[in-house]
Amino acid sequence: MNESHYRGGWPRDRRRATLPHAGGPMLNLPPVLTWLIGINLAVHFVRFLLPGHADDTVLINLGFIPALFSYGGPVPLLALLSPLTYMFLHGGMAHLLINMATLAAFGTPVERAFGGWRTVVYYVVSGLIAALIHFLVYPTSQYPLVGASGAISGLFGGTLMLMRHYNRRASDRRTNAALIAVWVGITLMLAFFDIGIDGESVAWLAHLGGFAAGIALFPILRPRPRPEA
Repeated sequence: MNESHYRGGWPRDRRRATLPHAGGPMLNLPPVLTWLIGINLAVHFVRFLLPGHADDTVLINLGFIPALFSYGGPVPLLALLSPLTYMFLHGGMAHLLINMATLAAFGTPVERAFGGWRTVVYYVVSGLIAALIHFLVYPTSQYPLVGASGAISGLFGGTLMLMRHYNRRASDRRTNAALIAVWVGITLMLAFFDIGIDGESVAWLAHLGGFAAGIALFPILRPRPRPEA
């Protein structure tokens, strides 16, 4: 293996791509992440223009409601899409802006290291696992689950795994472990004190489920170095 091309089993140009570019714009988002943020903003803008009853209909049909899948009757057609569509709905402007800021922060290193389509898979699968965990714990809940937090938690897990991959020193490993502990601690604190955003409760188990999915997806989606010719 040639050190000039590979280090730690990862293409060296991929490693550089995850680092900030000196002299570049402050918001230098990669393309897929820009699209994901744009879609979330566009969906919220359209909902803002809807009358209240129409927006309620959107939340009921496209937010993920566990009871629709557990009560034994036929699931409405639109609700079948809700494990995916809930990731693009948000409870209010504060909820949306906080999620988009964290999506930009944690999604950028993942896309620069993994590429566009793997980032989409990371986002979608983490969000689906988050909804599944929420369903398994609260199967009879009639409240719609909304927000990209589960998917973003997966990207956060991927970002921490990237840091772990590049940082080999014991002190760096301890820093990563501390970051995980702090994030889990904050999530549990939000749940214990029922602290939410825009008056909504935080689906903390969905966050943890998405985070665990992000860690599990790392070795599966990680690009493999091409063999030398």
